[in-house]
Amino acid sequence: MVATVPGRLVVQTWRSTNFAADDPDSILVLAFSEAPSGGRIDLVHTGVADSDYEGVTEGWRKYYWDPWRAFLEARETRT
Repeated sequence: MVATVPGRLVVQTWRSTNFAADDPDSILVLAFSEAPSGGRIDLVHTGVADSDYEGVTEGWRKYYWDPWRAFLEARETRT
């Protein structure tokens, strides 16, 4: 963990198992804010290894954003 601001910001180093051993860690920034729909998460991911750029880019949507959206939508219909 590089930095946190509770309820607002997370900055951390990050790497996937597909990064080469000599690839430096990337930096992941998650910023949380209020939005008319309830909340917003902005993600900035810099320094992703060229060898895994496509996998990381696709992975954020496939393994994080789409499942989170489905979870939140299902939760909203139950309340």
